[in-house]
Amino acid sequence: MTTCPACNKSVDPLRSRFVGVLDGKIVAYCSAACAPGGSRDAASAPAAAAAPLTVVPARTAAPTSGAVAIKTPSTGIPIELPRPVTPAPGVPVSLDSGPVIEIIHDAASAAASGTASGTASGTATASGTASGTATASGAATVALDSEPRAKHPDEIAIGKFWTEDHKKSGKVPAIAAAGQGAGVVAKPEAPAKPTGRDDTLDKWASDTAERSAVSRELSDGSDVLPRRKSRVPLAIVLVVLLGGGGFLVYEYLVKGNVAGASRLAPPRAVVVAPEQPPAPAVVDPAAAVAQARAALATALTATSQRLSRIAAAALARTGDLPARQLLAAQLGLGTLRDPPSPAAGAADQGSAAAAPAWPAPVPETSDIARLDLAYSLARAGDKHGGDVLAAALYAPRGEARDEAARLLALLGDPRAIPHLVDVLAVSQRRLGAAEHLAHLAEPHAIKVLEQIRGDAKATADDRARAVIALGIAGHTDVAPALRDMLTDPHFNAFAAAALAELKDGAARPVLERQLESPALRVRSARALRRLDPAFDPAPVLPRLLDVLATGRDTDQVQAAEAILLLAGAPAWSAYE
Repeated sequence: MTTCPACNKSVDPLRSRFVGVLDGKIVAYCSAACAPGGSRDAASAPAAAAAPLTVVPARTAAPTSGAVAIKTPSTGIPIELPRPVTPAPGVPVSLDSGPVIEIIHDAASAAASGTASGTASGTATASGTASGTATASGAATVALDSEPRAKHPDEIAIGKFWTEDHKKSGKVPAIAAAGQGAGVVAKPEAPAKPTGRDDTLDKWASDTAERSAVSRELSDGSDVLPRRKSRVPLAIVLVVLLGGGGFLVYEYLVKGNVAGASRLAPPRAVVVAPEQPPAPAVVDPAAAVAQARAALATALTATSQRLSRIAAAALARTGDLPARQLLAAQLGLGTLRDPPSPAAGAADQGSAAAAPAWPAPVPETSDIARLDLAYSLARAGDKHGGDVLAAALYAPRGEARDEAARLLALLGDPRAIPHLVDVLAVSQRRLGAAEHLAHLAEPHAIKVLEQIRGDAKATADDRARAVIALGIAGHTDVAPALRDMLTDPHFNAFAAAALAELKDGAARPVLERQLESPALRVRSARALRRLDPAFDPAPVLPRLLDVLATGRDTDQVQAAEAILLLAGAPAWSAYE
């Protein structure tokens, strides 16, 4: 509980409806009579003559949004104040462009300021006399007495906000000086209302509508800088217009001129001769063979023992002595001095004298790899290779015996028959043994193959293998079945080789396509030469020569061997 500053009565500051500011503090009063501006306060206050105020009448504008509603501290009456108008981003703001309120403390200074405008009279409710003038440019000059009157709390709060806010926004409404320069909206005098309350509070309440109108006018977009709008729609419109203009220019000027010119000067008809296919490159088979042999002779000196071995095996088909000596050295047979068998067709020994020396080869220790070297040597007509294969038929390992018999059968050597006939007695291995014996046309093997071919319980793969073996053995009755297998990707290579042994031309297109496959290139080249010993290799040699020049090392060796088989002596393609 506190006491009323006017009558010293006890008053609850939390429940009192009448408050005021005294010595910079908010105090509570017991009644409206004791509150500042009441009858008691008016009686106790020193008498002061009310002096008229010179103000500029406030303009009114259509209500707009953007006003801020506040309540006075003492009466709770809502008062609408304008929302501050802030320029859009990027708009320069001049600190000297807004209205200026100049406070002059005596009337003489106010008169000397030289401002002149229309005036409006008002009444001061506290001691002291104030007069003011408003210039035509919007700046207000307020003159005050040397003795300021007491300020009402509402005037302090609202006047301060009113002045500062409108100074920022660039618009100054009509104000009246009160207190120590706090501006409030002035309104033409109206007859006083006998309400029994403080006349000042009634005046502030009656000025609410006027202040709301002014705040709405200040927030009106007609006199305030507009908010900056997005330029994206404008950019879109400009792009559309430019694009449309460019299209019209192209259609009616560029395209139209070209069309007009073409109509005026039609082009003459040009007779184009049919394109002739390029003439195939003429390749000399003998020159291609010489180039292939030179490439293989160079590969003999390769540091890779595997590369030199396959090169020697390919070149040994021609009976080349350096190639045969390299194979014999890897077998550990020493230096060969015997010429190859004439049956191998190796009458040409031209590369032997010009062959470069190679590094000393390391003797092969694997029994299966030794058998491959022996087969390449025997295929060249050298009897040493055949002797090594025949000796392997008695090797301790069964795999070595089976491989030696298979290679001897490929060479047509009858020394393989006893071992393979024994294998025919094993049901799980009889088909494989019969396939090897088909190269010798062995009667027991032919009987087994016929049985498997007609066995309905046998698998389709076994029947296909039996048909291919019978074709290799020379049985022409299986030719239709072999032709049907040319479209089977699993058996077409073997079926085409069997048809080549039967001299059936249906295999030729398939074999020529297989020349493009590195894995099938040598097999298909041999089968083409077996199909027709007078085969013209000119159409396929350019592709093989291209691989010989640009391919990998192993691909070059295979291409060179295919050239030897296609364009060399027919005896070079006698064996696989």
